Amino acid sequence: MNSYDGHVLVVKVDAPYGEIPEWDFTVECPGATDQCRSWEECGVSECSAYGGADSLYDNEMTEHGQEHRYIGDAWMVRTDRCHLNFDPSEAAEEAVVRLKLGPGRYAVTSWDFHDGVLAALEVDPRPLAPREAA
Repeated sequence: MNSYDGHVLVVKVDAPYGEIPEWDFTVECPGATDQCRSWEECGVSECSAYGGADSLYDNEMTEHGQEHRYIGDAWMVRTDRCHLNFDPSEAAEEAVVRLKLGPGRYAVTSWDFHDGVLAALEVDPRPLAPREAA
């Protein structure tokens, strides 16, 4: 699990008159760090990382000027995007239901990934005050 570092869960509800409310969940990131950074598969067709590992235990290397990590079954390169921003809806929905959160902004206290998917998202159930809502 990673701990709070400024990420905010934003919960919105759109409830047109007479219709079933639609919930929307997003996670705002104060700036991608190594704790929340997204990695994506290397798109360089001639990338030598796939054949360049010195042993079965090498899972990090630098190729064509980019850091590579072996994650899952692929060589990945770092991005400047936050992994929490991609699709937090399932983990966020579970937290909203479990904690009975209403619309608002909530400090993300921890999160966990399993097989590259956001598996758990913990939030402080107290809404952030407007001046804290950065």
